[in-house]
Amino acid sequence: MITVRQRVEFWLEAIARDNPRIGAFVYVGGDDARAAAEACDVRIAEGAPVGPCAGIPLAVKDNVDVAGMPCAVGIGAYRSRIATKDARLVTLWRESGGIVLGKTAMDEGALGALTDNPSFGRCDNPAAPGHTPGGSSGGSAAAVAAGMAPLALGSDTLGSVRIPASYCGVIGFKPTRGILSRQGVATLSWTLDHPGILARDIDRLAVAFGCLAVHDENDPDSVLLPAAAPAATDRPLVLGVPEQISGVALEPEVAAAFSAARDALAAAGIEIREVNLAGWDPERLRRSAFIVAEVEGAVAFADLLADERSEISPLFRRLLSYGRDLPAPRYANARRYCAEAGIAARRALRGVDALFLPTTPQTAFPAGAKPPPDQADFTALASAGGLPAISIPYPAPGRPVGMQFVGAALLDYGLIDVARRVQDIFRAVPATVRTVG
Repeated sequence: MITVRQRVEFWLEAIARDNPRIGAFVYVGGDDARAAAEACDVRIAEGAPVGPCAGIPLAVKDNVDVAGMPCAVGIGAYRSRIATKDARLVTLWRESGGIVLGKTAMDEGALGALTDNPSFGRCDNPAAPGHTPGGSSGGSAAAVAAGMAPLALGSDTLGSVRIPASYCGVIGFKPTRGILSRQGVATLSWTLDHPGILARDIDRLAVAFGCLAVHDENDPDSVLLPAAAPAATDRPLVLGVPEQISGVALEPEVAAAFSAARDALAAAGIEIREVNLAGWDPERLRRSAFIVAEVEGAVAFADLLADERSEISPLFRRLLSYGRDLPAPRYANARRYCAEAGIAARRALRGVDALFLPTTPQTAFPAGAKPPPDQADFTALASAGGLPAISIPYPAPGRPVGMQFVGAALLDYGLIDVARRVQDIFRAVPATVRTVG
């Protein structure tokens, strides 16, 4: 019988072998992980109860507190900060029997989508070497994609879990706003921040989500998730494709994969219909949401912004300064448009099980290249509406392509069931027809 300690050693060996090349982890808590594994083995040997995530390792984004580990939030000025206690999500993970491997790379202050950090280095994309993993949870996505962790925590403000999931070819799940506690997670935007989970396997993600989706009375935004309803696997799914995505230019590889994915789902008996999200302009929403993140980020990192000698990059300082100096009416209008887009999404969801659209308009681009401005055109919608959304990789050749599914608020388990059925369909697609309709 393989022990938990042996399993943990497997993951730690993978990190030691591959992380110097990829840069997904900024800190590895090997001794802590081994001690937790040994304690889990003792409980198993004694016949004591263990949680549903017993022995499962987790990588944690470096804006989530893990007691005794650094929590720099991707910011050079914070490189010496050590968390004194666990974030609520980490506490729940440990209580479920899970093990923490270490902290993963991210964009500075979580305000970016490259994971090319001026203080902590560049993270590579294991699924497309030499290309960006996306961000800001790029280290978490890269760790999972490279086989250095089976699961990882990230945070998602405008798509920072789903964008790297799409670029790296893994699953990225952003639950309904308030389902996962933000206590102990560094704030960028109190309006848009959501913790999220990255994984390769939807069933393991579902188990992890069940352990973490616990009401937190110390988080003012925490909401109680209804119990999971039995999966209605005998009922055909209905997916809605927003008409507005036709106004966003898709990279040819993404357009081909989306067409092929749509055909594969339809061939499997899923009804796909066009839906109109009246009032949603993807570019306008992305710009509005970014304004909200910049303004609220300027408040969250006011201490760094006020100190001209603080160790932050010129770009990060420029973004925060823009938010600090923005006229209040522009911030108010941006908040209002985010709310209007969320209403449009909720209305469109009334007649379908989920919205279906590409996760990103492009695949991962070369490291060091200028990022396309429309990275978050499709992910900002669920963030603005506080809706659950999940990115599932479509098995296209070449660089990974993610397909995004957005569900109704609080129906997170239903969306996970949609993702499970979709993943099964995608896995069955013959390689010879993966990018043709």
